[in-house]
Amino acid sequence: MGGRGLFLVLLTFSGLAGVAADTEFQFTIAPPPVGYPLFDQGKTTHSLRGTYINISTDEDWSFDGLLASYAKQESPSQDLSFQQTFTGGVLWGDLPGADLTGLPLLYDFTPILRPYRQDNLDLLVFGILGGHATFFFLDLDDSDVSMQMLNYLLVPGAGVQANIVLSDFILSPFGVYRYSFGGYVTEYSGEDSPDGDSGSIDGYGSVIFGFDLLYRPLNLSLSSILQHEKDVTVFTISLGYSFSRSR
Repeated sequence: MGGRGLFLVLLTFSGLAGVAADTEFQFTIAPPPVGYPLFDQGKTTHSLRGTYINISTDEDWSFDGLLASYAKQESPSQDLSFQQTFTGGVLWGDLPGADLTGLPLLYDFTPILRPYRQDNLDLLVFGILGGHATFFFLDLDDSDVSMQMLNYLLVPGAGVQANIVLSDFILSPFGVYRYSFGGYVTEYSGEDSPDGDSGSIDGYGSVIFGFDLLYRPLNLSLSSILQHEKDVTVFTISLGYSFSRSR
């Protein structure tokens, strides 16, 4: 990689941490935000990923989910790429006295710039503009009342990522800052159900540091997260596949 390349990676990640010093931090072994763009003019990189997620709390709440995502990257030049990511899935779980089903729909647009490159290293900086919506359906036990809720968020952000070639593998450490804000709409149905409600969701920032490992001969990456924060435990495992073709 060389001393100069390593210095640039450390300097960029340190800068991101300093900018977001007052936000909530997480570290994960997770899919890289922008994957592995080739930056070849006339080429498009496609990525498919499937993810299983489990969320549990100390209050005996438990959720499971399956997510599928598709990302498309197009490179108009050797050092610029644009990515669109579409994600959908289903969540289900048990709450005390109720059953929950959720349908998340997520879209992210990501411009990617490669300011530094060597044979075995790409340093990427990127912006993110995301629109995230989740529909929740809650059925109360021993009651004919049910609740439907729409939770929607606008999620801008920015980050850095390094793709480091290590023989048959690519190691991708990354750091991402995201700021989320939005609102919710709640409705009830059933006899003697309460009135619906709506409101805003206060904005909050988060920083995620993580890394991913891609096996180059098969273009497969396996990622996992085990995270415990306050009274919530999150576990995910995902498998990704990438391929490129001419437009």
